[in-house]
Amino acid sequence: MISENYELFYPRFLESDLGKIYQSIPWGNLVSAFELKEKHLGRKSLFSLKGRIALIFLKNYTEVSDRKLIEQLNGNLDYQFFCDINLGVTVWGMSSRGIKKQTLNFSTALSQNLFSIAKLNKKSKLK
Repeated sequence: MISENYELFYPRFLESDLGKIYQSIPWGNLVSAFELKEKHLGRKSLFSLKGRIALIFLKNYTEVSDRKLIEQLNGNLDYQFFCDINLGVTVWGMSSRGIKKQTLNFSTALSQNLFSIAKLNKKSKLK
């Protein structure tokens, strides 16, 4: 499974055109210049500080809509490496047959978040 061998793909990413761009960007300087800081309250961001800047860069690099970029980010390891994120998440849980392994992805998490936001929005309109 890709999520289990994720780090094995990293050297190939570094040799790609996008990987070379990634290596040439002074990420630390950009984070400092934009004065980005981690929030201590609320939900933890899916993206690191560097990943947030990388996502903005990737949006312009790909010239696609936000929705299309998220779709591509979900299935493109190079984009995930570029944005400093691993979207494949392995979850272990118990089932009636014993321990169960389930792989979730960003689309699943995003769908769950969008559903929660839609419910909150609907409640606020009712008031």
